[in-house]
Amino acid sequence: TDLDWAYRTTVQPETDDRVSHWPRGKCLGGSSSINYMMYVRGDPRNYDDWAHRQGCTGWKYEDVLPFFKKSENLLGASSSELECHGVGGPLHVTKMAEHDFQTKETCKRWVKACDAAGIPETKDYNGRSQTGASIPQHNVRNGVRCDTASAFLFSTGALKRPNLNVITNSTAVRVAFNSSNRASGVYVRWSVGEQPTLVKATREVVLSCGAIGTPQLLMLSGIGPKDHLKEHGIECLQDLPVGENLQDHLFWNVLFPLRPGMNTGLTPSRPLTGGVLSALVRHLLFGTGTFAFPWLQGTAFTHSRLPGLEETQGNDVQIHFLAFSSGGVDQDTLERNFGIKKRPDRYFSDVSRIPPKAIAFLPTLLLPCSRGYVKLASADPAHPPIIDPRYLTDPRDLEVCVEATRLCHRIAAMPPLSSMVEGPLVDPSSDHEPGSDDYIREQVRRSCVTVYHPVGTAKMGPSHDAAAVV
Repeated sequence: TDLDWAYRTTVQPETDDRVSHWPRGKCLGGSSSINYMMYVRGDPRNYDDWAHRQGCTGWKYEDVLPFFKKSENLLGASSSELECHGVGGPLHVTKMAEHDFQTKETCKRWVKACDAAGIPETKDYNGRSQTGASIPQHNVRNGVRCDTASAFLFSTGALKRPNLNVITNSTAVRVAFNSSNRASGVYVRWSVGEQPTLVKATREVVLSCGAIGTPQLLMLSGIGPKDHLKEHGIECLQDLPVGENLQDHLFWNVLFPLRPGMNTGLTPSRPLTGGVLSALVRHLLFGTGTFAFPWLQGTAFTHSRLPGLEETQGNDVQIHFLAFSSGGVDQDTLERNFGIKKRPDRYFSDVSRIPPKAIAFLPTLLLPCSRGYVKLASADPAHPPIIDPRYLTDPRDLEVCVEATRLCHRIAAMPPLSSMVEGPLVDPSSDHEPGSDDYIREQVRRSCVTVYHPVGTAKMGPSHDAAAVV
């Protein structure tokens, strides 16, 4: 589309032979202009691991914290929050927990149930410890998205600077290099069919095209695996593992039907009687209520504690919470956004079978061990690259998924949430015993989808790291 590159992966054998749909922002602000707006910096241990174990000097948490604070404007920040948060920066962050919305009481119940199940309640997962359950922070202000273009280009007046030109409706097709193999400019195609024009750099070229565009452009420019470039007739200037090390987050749906007579405050599949109309009016008139925020209304971070998975590298499980089922999603959206096609042998691929009154847990694989790749499909910059995330090819990932699902079951069984919901929804098309490890593995494979977080294809590291590109 005009706003989305709409990439597709190769068929993924470990996820029920499905093709994963990977939207990427094709506009100012990139994917921040089309994503889900949750503000999550990452676990401080992630950064410390990069610096200490992986040798990336300058990337430990204390090194990057000043830049997070400088860019941020945490609305309603207390004095105690200023140790880890900033105010006055261009990127607006709203604490959803401090606002009124229709499903708030249900979300508070969920947080307390997480606490009872061993994930402590936290006020700030973007502080010094990520671990805990809470109502999220979002890149939203007064019900309006705050993407990076709005924050750093428009609101700051940067577009008026004499040393900045922003060019849209054009495509970078290759980086130019001088005789010393130093980047000296970029070849740009101003419109479809035109010959590329060289735009020269007087100082430096910064390449920031994301986990798909960056490796594609590097390889088109002769930086990448020598044999792969040779396949496409591209001269190799530097033989590096560009496009390797691809990683992505996966999540899947675990539904719990509501007990008779219970109500979470919103039923999207019933727009006239389910609170949708009043929520829409509040959003349109006042910029408040449920529709003023993303529909992921709870989040929890923890570690699976499975053998061989080190907690020093950070949490490996996140759980997203929706205080209603996904019954408001139509069949076309399920296929278009997630690549899940309606099949007679896949019971929950038919959205009409999803109960309208339920809550949804979306457990998430945070530290996948599986590694995929991005490769060129051709030497033509207009051709989308080959994307193979190789989901769940490392068996450790599926075991974390099993543990994360069981954790969801334990949370739902804890008060005060247990009085609202029944047991997990069961797939009658499965041949496995409901609740068994094999049943959970099958359900993960059938339903897991991308969380749209691809990373790793131009890995940074010290000079002795053979996998590093930067």
